[in-house]
Amino acid sequence: MAAVTPHLTIAPFLQGYDPATGRLTVHVTLAPVGDPRAALTDGFTAAVPPGPAFAGATIVLRAHASGDPSVVPTLADVPALPEDLTLGMPAQQADLFDALAARYQITKPQGAPVRNPGLTLRKYLPESYRAAFAFVAPRTELAVTDDSYECARSCPPPTPPVVTPPDESISWGEAFAALMRQPAAARAAGLIHTVEVDAAPFADGGFLFLSLAPGSDFAAQHAAAPEFVDVFATRVPRLVAAEPRAVFTPVLFPVAADAATSAALGSFDDAFAEALRFDDGFTRIVHCNQPTTADPNVEPTAAGSAPVTDYGLQIGWDDEDIAISLNRALSPSEPGKPPLAVAPPGFSGWRVDARPLGAANWSSLCRIRGDGIVLGVDIDPFEDELAVEVQPSRLGEGMWLRPYHARWRARSLVAPTTAESLLAGRRDPAPVPYEAVGLGDVALRYGRAYEVRVRMRDVTGGGPGAGAKAFHAGEAGSATWRMRRFVPLGQV
Repeated sequence: MAAVTPHLTIAPFLQGYDPATGRLTVHVTLAPVGDPRAALTDGFTAAVPPGPAFAGATIVLRAHASGDPSVVPTLADVPALPEDLTLGMPAQQADLFDALAARYQITKPQGAPVRNPGLTLRKYLPESYRAAFAFVAPRTELAVTDDSYECARSCPPPTPPVVTPPDESISWGEAFAALMRQPAAARAAGLIHTVEVDAAPFADGGFLFLSLAPGSDFAAQHAAAPEFVDVFATRVPRLVAAEPRAVFTPVLFPVAADAATSAALGSFDDAFAEALRFDDGFTRIVHCNQPTTADPNVEPTAAGSAPVTDYGLQIGWDDEDIAISLNRALSPSEPGKPPLAVAPPGFSGWRVDARPLGAANWSSLCRIRGDGIVLGVDIDPFEDELAVEVQPSRLGEGMWLRPYHARWRARSLVAPTTAESLLAGRRDPAPVPYEAVGLGDVALRYGRAYEVRVRMRDVTGGGPGAGAKAFHAGEAGSATWRMRRFVPLGQV
């Protein structure tokens, strides 16, 4: 029997803890399936009462707080708190959905994502990563230190890839994913909301999830068919009354109906380790390198011709952790481990900070300013941070992550300006919706030393700000590098 696709997903993302008020700030994502202007029950395979559309719906949630951080919670074991959390839908929500439908070919059917057991992600661990901490050997078979990555790059695949023409049609799920890349637009669509909950139940840590309150739209459908709503939980670290700290949701845990159902979901070992390791939103192992040859993907000790252009400073972080997490999102299996439960990453990218060595303040390399967005509704000018995304690429028969995740070349990591596009040779470039800001205090120059660190960004655009401090020290929470010139001098 085919699995039933949930028609609404509710997921919490920790944002901040205020010990003075004893409140925990949480972003909540609501992800509907299908056209949000049509009844959310349309196309649902199980028998449920008819319901309204997502657009304009009245959503009321209740928080569930588990005080046991060692056990994945279930709906049966963790009762809801009595406080209702009403989510107000934006007034122009329907206008934005109409604009999306008019601009894009939203004709593809939308289903639940399916992981591929035959797909395995791999990552080469560069020398700079291994030198950043007390590395002994890879802790996962997904990571390698031999020449298999170089072989995958240089050896052609046994069969040429099949080239298919591009398909401009998308599903509503893909349209929502595009909105989530810009939180201001996602909020205007009613996909992201902010609530506050009492932090007292988490004095020893625990789990937090949210469910539909009685009387909320779609509560009757959830009662008739529990699979109508997909509920996820976030692990909450220990919150002490007099101790402010950064909080973050690096991974989400599925909330099953009962303990027996939860036990059948698979292994959560890696998800628990990830939730503990990154619950402050800062990376733990940062490393960097400057290419010395024309190929930036080889080690500095490799033979090769001198670079013809300066690739800047290559920055990497948490290589093995990222490989494990992204592999779990793509595949239910990892060599040498039991079947992996569905525990989606809570992060969507990373924000890189830099400062001259010895300076007090960090400067974000991902901060942007936008003049506003017009997409059915007007979104006011804003200043925010985008993020560096890490995506695998197919090499031969496998999927590989690059040796480094970002390359800093004395400019923003996320927002090229129109001037930079013209200098790169592009003619009549499209208008740039964002302008990089905040880079004036950290000019990249030869002979100078710099320090870099990396913060995590969650799916809602949240995460610790540039002024936040890591709660955990990390094995190598920052990396330093003195810039040198390897490009030969030209003729005068």
